[in-house]
Amino acid sequence: MVVSEEPGRGEEAAGMVYVPYNAKGMTFGEPYKKCGFCMTDENVDIWYENVEVPARYRIDEKPGDGSKIIHGYVIGLGRLAGAARLTGVATSVLEIVLDWTKDRMIAGKPVRERSLFASILAQMYRMIDLARQYYLSVTWQASRPEVYGEPWSPHMIAKFSSARSFAGEVAMFCTNKAMELMGSYGYSFEMNVEKYYRDYKIIQMWLGGAQRDLLDIAQGLYGPFRWGGYEEWLGRIHGKANPIKSNVDKTLSEAVGGSESKRIKRELEKDMEYDLDEALKKR
Repeated sequence: MVVSEEPGRGEEAAGMVYVPYNAKGMTFGEPYKKCGFCMTDENVDIWYENVEVPARYRIDEKPGDGSKIIHGYVIGLGRLAGAARLTGVATSVLEIVLDWTKDRMIAGKPVRERSLFASILAQMYRMIDLARQYYLSVTWQASRPEVYGEPWSPHMIAKFSSARSFAGEVAMFCTNKAMELMGSYGYSFEMNVEKYYRDYKIIQMWLGGAQRDLLDIAQGLYGPFRWGGYEEWLGRIHGKANPIKSNVDKTLSEAVGGSESKRIKRELEKDMEYDLDEALKKR
């Protein structure tokens, strides 16, 4: 699980800890009923109540390592693995529809030998092959960090995200076209296309989702920069006052009060601005 030693320090305090499923104080909710990955992957709520684990269960060793592991290996390489799985989904769908259109006849001729259907099958193959070559190329680059950079670097995260983003679009195109080609057969349980149609979406969504892929591509392309709109959003929801700042002000006033409260607030504002700027420079 992801932990933070001190939330105010941001990414520098982030870490990862192995927590055994049978640890004292940890309980689980009932599995959610989902659209896809119904049997092979279960999602549940996890509650922690005074859970303790040995210090040796912490995965990162030095300050800042946790953030690198999360960004580079969990999110970055996780998205790259997602690209491979999405390509596999699209490949399986193509195999099903190729087999079906071989035996399905229209006016004495196999469906796949009709020009309209043949062109759609060719599009599916072309996109799948491109997705496969792309994620394999990025995998090769990830295995050579001395040349292409560490997996947590913004430009490599952009590559991982781009591979997953494209593979997701390919899987969506192939499953949708397969259903159109096969009609009610594609929609039925026995042909498995409908299962792939449901499964591909969760692979496209995890670790940030399709839109986050695009945002991280932009950060790797011409970042780092701060996303616009956050302050405007806070203003619309809470009025002109920043609710985070208001809560800090209130807590300090109640705790120390007077001029000391104002001095601490000035120092906090300076530190928060400095930390954010430094974090952006390091990315």
